Amino acid sequence: MKNLNTERGQSGFSLIEMLLAITIGSLVAGVATAGLYTTMHVANDGSQSLERSNAAFLTSSRFASDVASVGPVTGVAEMVSTGEVGCGGEQAILRLIGPGPVGGDAVRVRSYSVVSVLGESQLRRSTCSGVTLDAALAASPSPAPVVRKLVTEGPAPVVVTCNGDAEFSRCRTVEMSVRTTTSRYFTVRGTVGSVLVPTPTTTPTLAVAPPTGKCTIMASETTWGATGGAAGGSGDLHANDTLLYTYNDTNQRNSFLRFDLTQPCGGAGDSWRTLPGGRNLTAVSLKMAYVGKTNSSCWIFPGVSKDEQIMQPLDTNSLWSEATLRGSNMPGAVRSGNDYKFKVAEQGSLTTHTGTGLTATVRQWYASGGWRNNGWILRRDGVGDTCGNSNMFASRSHADANLRPRLEITWG
Repeated sequence: MKNLNTERGQSGFSLIEMLLAITIGSLVAGVATAGLYTTMHVANDGSQSLERSNAAFLTSSRFASDVASVGPVTGVAEMVSTGEVGCGGEQAILRLIGPGPVGGDAVRVRSYSVVSVLGESQLRRSTCSGVTLDAALAASPSPAPVVRKLVTEGPAPVVVTCNGDAEFSRCRTVEMSVRTTTSRYFTVRGTVGSVLVPTPTTTPTLAVAPPTGKCTIMASETTWGATGGAAGGSGDLHANDTLLYTYNDTNQRNSFLRFDLTQPCGGAGDSWRTLPGGRNLTAVSLKMAYVGKTNSSCWIFPGVSKDEQIMQPLDTNSLWSEATLRGSNMPGAVRSGNDYKFKVAEQGSLTTHTGTGLTATVRQWYASGGWRNNGWILRRDGVGDTCGNSNMFASRSHADANLRPRLEITWG
């Protein structure tokens, strides 16, 4: 019997085996070729992507700085423009004008142009400077490509807009969109530097009150209250009464006046619109109108006068309001040492009252950290009337404005 293996080794491969080997080899070579093409394509696309990203980064960083450099230049109306001559005489798709460096040329120009270099379309950035705009544009530029491989077909490869529009007047934000041969877009943006800085204005001259002057302050609240009996009902409100009353015996009629020192001055010839702070108050005059008595024939005890009056500043806790004050809740605590006493005088006219007690009290109300302004209580100084005979004064609600109570304060 023959050895088959031996015979086969001596006779070589059969035709069927050779065909099978060729087929398998072709398949392996095809797969390898396809793999190589895919790798090369991916590598090429990665290179383009890297180049495009680098162009976008360089353009963005330079562009924002260029737009921020825009600022006013003498003799230049449009600092941001398109379609104008740029550095080196090139037609610029964007021209940016701003002041030159301190101590150097007065004008610096940054321009962007689309140029062709060895058959490739590029975006070029150029800078130039000079003592004037014309001198800058005529000077030797410093050009540098910022984006290569711009598209050459279809829409414009570079589009510039201002504030999102094609109108470049009063430009604030500039955008530039770039399209490359890979049909990929990127957009860069910058803000004009001069709009980020507040516009210089003339500092207004502060209005200052004169060193000496006068301010007339009308009474801000006036009312009165009675404790009952011949004086009147203790629960009655008198906020809008045109008259103030004083009476003192077993029962009383007391009046209250307050002057808001922060209100506008209200007198003819006043020196300032309000009483200025931090001044030395040199004098205070209280002006009130005495308008008579309720019953001049009423009998009183011998030696007692209805004409004696006293004004006293109310203490910190002596709170009141003309809208709520009644005889039953009248405050009575006063600050001692600043009483002001006077006699009623001519009827029907404004009488001026002056005294150290009045001035000292208003100074305390005016001073920072001074007394709380609770106003004055006005009452009769003495007792003895048994029939309710009262003195009357014009209130802040009096029909005749000339008779209403007021303070005339001078400073200096």
